[in-house]
Amino acid sequence: MKIFEKAIQNTHCLIFMDLEATATSHELIELGAYRVLIDEARKPIRISAPFKCYVKAKNPIGRIVTNMTGITEEKLKKEGLPFEAAMNRFHQFVGGYWKGARFVTFGSHDMVILHSSLAMHGDAMDPELVYRIIDSHFDFQAFLSQYVQDRNGCPYSLHNYLNIFEVPFEGQEHDALADAFNLYHLYKASLERKDILTKQYELTLSHFKKIPAPLKEAFRRLSEGEDLTVERWKKCVEDTFR
Repeated sequence: MKIFEKAIQNTHCLIFMDLEATATSHELIELGAYRVLIDEARKPIRISAPFKCYVKAKNPIGRIVTNMTGITEEKLKKEGLPFEAAMNRFHQFVGGYWKGARFVTFGSHDMVILHSSLAMHGDAMDPELVYRIIDSHFDFQAFLSQYVQDRNGCPYSLHNYLNIFEVPFEGQEHDALADAFNLYHLYKASLERKDILTKQYELTLSHFKKIPAPLKEAFRRLSEGEDLTVERWKKCVEDTFR
């Protein structure tokens, strides 16, 4: 699909990833990811085994985050890695694809987490590991929301996007590995289900608030299955001045 080919260039590897963080300091506490090889049409051809690690934080996790993720201070104490060690392990997971990969997240907050964590923990590490991810980041929510939005022009949640593309959510929300896996499935479904993407884009066009009224009415009629004849188009224009 042309929109995918234009948005994702010069790579054969996508890293679908999700990060969980502390409530107030936005420090990384969990990272989940899958490495996916893609063909020239940007279709997935191979998915790796999962990558998951917990990361120690300097500041408290926060009760709300613990309730959402199930991650406790005790878990980080027992299983968490220092930020530098976690980034090195992630680097090893990506392997030889590191310099050419795109790092795919749902939304931009994951990059905020990396910036915050680097500021607090980056004194003893090579910051280029983090900057490589940030510089090669692909926000799939921002990409998809160009074509699929709610009536208010806002993007949907990951769960709701999956519902639109008729894909069940697998696992537990706010688990980094589950969210990364479901993001991969959303990417795959939106690439494969051109019928759904086209229909949703028609609806999105009909909801745009900053387009002239005649075009908006024409989009609405077309999205509802009407044939837009020359006479009906002229009527849409004339109604501007009624």
